[in-house]
Amino acid sequence: MNLSNRIKKRRLELHLSQTEAASRAGIKQQSWASLESGTTKFPRNLHGIAKALECNAEWLINGGVFIEDKAIAPSVIPVLNGVERLSPDFEEKISNPDLDNEFILSERADTKGLIAFRITDESMEPAFQKGDIVIIDTFTKPAPGEFIVASDFESAFLFRKFRELDSISPENTGYSLVPLNSDYPVVTVIDQMTKIIGTMVEQRIYRKRR
Repeated sequence: MNLSNRIKKRRLELHLSQTEAASRAGIKQQSWASLESGTTKFPRNLHGIAKALECNAEWLINGGVFIEDKAIAPSVIPVLNGVERLSPDFEEKISNPDLDNEFILSERADTKGLIAFRITDESMEPAFQKGDIVIIDTFTKPAPGEFIVASDFESAFLFRKFRELDSISPENTGYSLVPLNSDYPVVTVIDQMTKIIGTMVEQRIYRKRR
């Protein structure tokens, strides 16, 4: 029995359709079909596939004694790139992510209100580099010094350090969006045109091997 046979056998044991298994693993149904047909022989997201099938990744690759893994099946969090614009209905997209778009897996017990952003510039170096992903909680109000995502829904979103300003008026308080890289300007917000999307709760670092 090879990898593709074990994947199919385990999926059927769990009474999952290919679509359901693919959703658990964070891939498309067509990609899952390629796994079971043997077209894809070396899947890059083996960990996610093993989680979806509640089994050990080593067993999927090598066979032998079956090792069950009853860990919580991962949830998916949609990912946006730094060059993308947010639309005003972004909250609906978080609640109902389109699995045809990019997303990441998370073992958090509750992913409601979470959205991930991929950093595409050097504005937050050295702490945050190109390719890193930050997970934002849209339900959490930021405290001074925390990292946030903000958007005016007209241009690309900004990932910056949050700095609260003194009250400008009884009805309105401003804040600054502060880059960690001094080559980028501080953005001061004194109106309601730019909205704070949420506060960072997790950073995922991606680095190439040297």
